[in-house]
Amino acid sequence: MRFAGTINGFNWKYALGETFLIVIGVTIALAASSWYEDRNDRRTEIEYIGRLHAALAIDISRFTRFEQVLEVKAETLKALLTKNANLLLSDGANDFMSNLRYSEYKTLPESNTATFDELKTTGKWALIRDASLRDAVARYYSGFRLMSDILAEPGGVYRELKRSSLPGGAIYDWVVHGEPIDPSELRNGLEVLQSHPDFVAAVNSELAYTADMMFYLRQYRISAQELQGVLDSAL
Repeated sequence: MRFAGTINGFNWKYALGETFLIVIGVTIALAASSWYEDRNDRRTEIEYIGRLHAALAIDISRFTRFEQVLEVKAETLKALLTKNANLLLSDGANDFMSNLRYSEYKTLPESNTATFDELKTTGKWALIRDASLRDAVARYYSGFRLMSDILAEPGGVYRELKRSSLPGGAIYDWVVHGEPIDPSELRNGLEVLQSHPDFVAAVNSELAYTADMMFYLRQYRISAQELQGVLDSAL
């Protein structure tokens, strides 16, 4: 009888109300926690997208500068094929020597991959919610690395011919000590280079390689600019 009386005297409405309030409170707390976590994730996502955008701006700047280097390289190589030593040095031995140094450049500039690498190694890649955006970023960086590796393969013998023909001591003093290069020594070296039986083939091979570098570099500069536009729409 006492037990039945206790049950009958228990305030079920109050208990149910308290339980309801607890459930509501927990639900609100979980929702608030989820909202706060989502907001932080979104803030972090925007931060990384902004950093990727800035990294692409650095790539575009590097690619643009290197295109200018390749233009100088190509023009110098073409001049070596079409002009004699006297004409090559008509604007000054030191100016031509500066251009001649660019004529053997072989590797492309590095892409600024720090933010992309951080996203991949820290497990934060999934914070970028748009799968198509993740794919576009991944294709850009993996493609550039692959293309750079391919173009970094050894080319022809131009560099070896050039370095074995020109006056090494005079070039050393010019590069290391800033001494003006002797025009007559440079002229003699150019004549040795141009008279080598493999000279024309070596320069043509280097020009073809330079054309490949220029083509792919321009393609990736355009790709970087297009990817920037995609990132802009995600901010």
